[in-house]
Amino acid sequence: MSPEEEEMLIALAAREATGCLLHPSLLPDTPGLIVPPVPPVGVCAEMCPACGMTPTEFGRHAEPLPFSNWTIVAPTDPVPDRPVLRVLACERLVPRSVLAMTTAIEQFGPSDSSQFITRAVHWARAGAPAPGTDGFRSAAAASVLAEQWVDALPQARADLGPAMARFRAAMRRIAGAGLTPVVPAAGRAHDERAFVVAPHGRGDGEPEYRRLLLARVTPNLVGQAQQGQ
Repeated sequence: MSPEEEEMLIALAAREATGCLLHPSLLPDTPGLIVPPVPPVGVCAEMCPACGMTPTEFGRHAEPLPFSNWTIVAPTDPVPDRPVLRVLACERLVPRSVLAMTTAIEQFGPSDSSQFITRAVHWARAGAPAPGTDGFRSAAAASVLAEQWVDALPQARADLGPAMARFRAAMRRIAGAGLTPVVPAAGRAHDERAFVVAPHGRGDGEPEYRRLLLARVTPNLVGQAQQGQ
């Protein structure tokens, strides 16, 4: 793997670490107000080019949706009145993997964040190119750009106003490049293999990516545990 490709994987790993380590906002500001744990989202499946699972098969594997107020949207359905996340038909989501997206919708509203795709969809649409190829570098660079909205997520409530401006600017840059915002998480397939730089874990970049991700997540988890003591 070239230094250029490793730098791109470092950026992708850093984004995933940021998303996974966010603190979910589960409590409403108004006492006594009952709200769902996350904003409602429609999930639309696309065929996986690696295993061939189709959208009609999505939902047959165990627990395809991470939250009870999320719904499955067929590709032929009208656009729902809620944000939509596009996934591969064989992809399984867990709450932590979509935390960055739900935080963005919660903080900035669905009108500013209405369409997302998973990283697996992005790489599948790019043809799942192998490391060392021009296709890999192009797909990685596009993913780095399409995930930059995560950098705008507020780390504190006082930062919400400036964060909104940063978020909208990032979304404009992503749209201007002809891209769809990518959710920076390595999902898992029904066969338990991870999606990182290709569907079903295919590709020489997988072990290197895992190493880079752990190097960023572990120190933060240790720090959080020490603060909780």
